[in-house]
Amino acid sequence: LVAGPIERAKRLLPQVLKERHFSRPQFLEGLHLIVWGLFKKMVVADNMARIVDYVFGMPAGSLTGLEIFLGICAFAFQIYGDFSGYSDIARGTAKCLGFEIMVNFKRPYFALNPSDFWQRWHVSLSSWLRDYLYISLGGNRRGKLNTYRNLALTMLLGGLWHGAGWTFIAWGAFHGLILILYRLGGEKKKTPENSERKSSVIRRVSVVFRWATMLCLVLISWLLFRAQSMHQVGIMFVQMFSSWQITPMAMLFIRNIIFFSWFLVLVDTWDFIHEGKENAPKLSFFVKFTFFLYCISSILFFGMFEAQQFIYFQF
Repeated sequence: LVAGPIERAKRLLPQVLKERHFSRPQFLEGLHLIVWGLFKKMVVADNMARIVDYVFGMPAGSLTGLEIFLGICAFAFQIYGDFSGYSDIARGTAKCLGFEIMVNFKRPYFALNPSDFWQRWHVSLSSWLRDYLYISLGGNRRGKLNTYRNLALTMLLGGLWHGAGWTFIAWGAFHGLILILYRLGGEKKKTPENSERKSSVIRRVSVVFRWATMLCLVLISWLLFRAQSMHQVGIMFVQMFSSWQITPMAMLFIRNIIFFSWFLVLVDTWDFIHEGKENAPKLSFFVKFTFFLYCISSILFFGMFEAQQFIYFQF
């Protein structure tokens, strides 16, 4: 209730009022979510935190551009693993008690544009901002200029919601700006249909380019979100494009990022490929058991057991 998923009363209160009975399938599904959430938090997020804290705790001038870039990538994994992991634990606990809580993250790093990103990242908050701020301000019903103003105000307030600091305001303003720029760009023109093969190739290249562009924009936004001041943002941004030599520290960052995040990337990629498909292949008991065993083993051997507060508990 405090940190999300932010459920609407019309969906949650009827579940509180109705009589609930123990359901073994629902309980096992909840247990699966809890274990997956603990894996994201303890194995991915908390191990990434060590890289992030080092990079953002050092004077930016003493780091190479590659080290700064890897620190931002690590933070992207940290905040996603931390908050989506928390959401999974909350949803899993609710399922064990007979409640159905909304999905709060839908593989956001596969987004192709800013609107797509906000339909996948912290869905309960972004839908709240849409319904109670953007639409209340007029949405897109009063002309283009008012639409752009409403987008900017909504994202500025969304940034301010995270904290009364210039970095959070800049983060909200940045997301508002790219929402406006993408809207100004309009719909992508259809590829020429000279041949089915050519059309398919062009479409795939276009999708990859749009995905890579959006991912880069999200990483820039995470620099704004994590930095301690706008001064640090400026120094790190300039430094990131000035020196990219491969240092032993950078190699250590690369190894750790790959080692602790590869399984999360694999599972999210699988889920994204089969997203919305009714004929998605059913996972066998062996696959589910292996998944469960791998998560438990990783938590026991590589999980960080020191007290680590969830990132979103500070907002």
